[in-house]
Amino acid sequence: MRRVTLRDVAAEAGVSPATASRALQGSALVSEETLTQVREAARRLDYHPNAAAQSLRSARTGTIGVIVPDIRNPFFAEIAHGAERAAREHGLSTLLTNAEDDPVQQRQYIDLLASRRIDGLLLAPQGATADATLLRRTGLPVVFVDRVLDGFEAPSVTSDNEGGILRAVETLAAHGHTRIGYLSGPLSTSTGLQRHHAFLTARERLGLNADPSLIGFGNFQERSGDAIATQMLQEGHPTALLASDSLMTLGALRAMRRLRLRAGRDLAMIGYDDFETFELTTPPITCVIQQPERMGQLGIDLLWSLLCGTTPESIQLPVTFVSRESVCDAPHTHLREELS
Repeated sequence: MRRVTLRDVAAEAGVSPATASRALQGSALVSEETLTQVREAARRLDYHPNAAAQSLRSARTGTIGVIVPDIRNPFFAEIAHGAERAAREHGLSTLLTNAEDDPVQQRQYIDLLASRRIDGLLLAPQGATADATLLRRTGLPVVFVDRVLDGFEAPSVTSDNEGGILRAVETLAAHGHTRIGYLSGPLSTSTGLQRHHAFLTARERLGLNADPSLIGFGNFQERSGDAIATQMLQEGHPTALLASDSLMTLGALRAMRRLRLRAGRDLAMIGYDDFETFELTTPPITCVIQQPERMGQLGIDLLWSLLCGTTPESIQLPVTFVSRESVCDAPHTHLREELS
């Protein structure tokens, strides 16, 4: 009797073989209706995957690479966690590497992982032309997560950066703030560039103060957030601060504490991304919240689709704006001159 194949299951369910494969792997890209159809078809046909045949056919290692910019950053740790869980559901092993915000180290890891004959790569790129050239040379299936890379076309899972920044600026403006200090990430990354551009657009549209001293550029690290906020509070006299990631938010809070300023009383504060501790600070910090674990999961699902021979569409996840007690009304005067 002829063995039932995946194509038989796909034909029985009325879907493509790639969709049938994703459904049987429990991919989040497949609707519940399709998932049910495929599983019912497999049950009716008494289909059982032949792991040995799959291995021979694909000549794959069953291993994928994951490169994050900074594993110490809780945001990227959540991406890695979501990716590892999703990979395991697809029967894949992961090799996780940490680029430590160093483009050279990132390129070294791309080379290293390619030499290990991984099946594909999930990457939060740091944004250099050399990386695009290197990725093309490896020939690996690639999916970008959180960030994208100019010069290299690949499916991606990102967040609505523009919408998140716009909501934050609108909230501060609604409380009367016109001198909003923005702690920007590096413009060499797509996230830093998108959020910076969104801030400028929102500020211009709302007619807010465009004093150059109200923008500082950092590297998505706590120390840079501290340094930028300290200089800005002493020289720019903002009535509100908006930080472009969680670690820079933490740095800004450290600077405010050193200068004896309290969020929600002396000036307003909004952070991008969330720490659990931001709910526990005094006061709790208003935040734009992303979905990093979901990013990692969906990134692996897109990579699995590439491995199955299909070209998936990129995904942009919505953000959530959580209002807490760190946003106060703007004062009638600027911060105390004695800070300078």
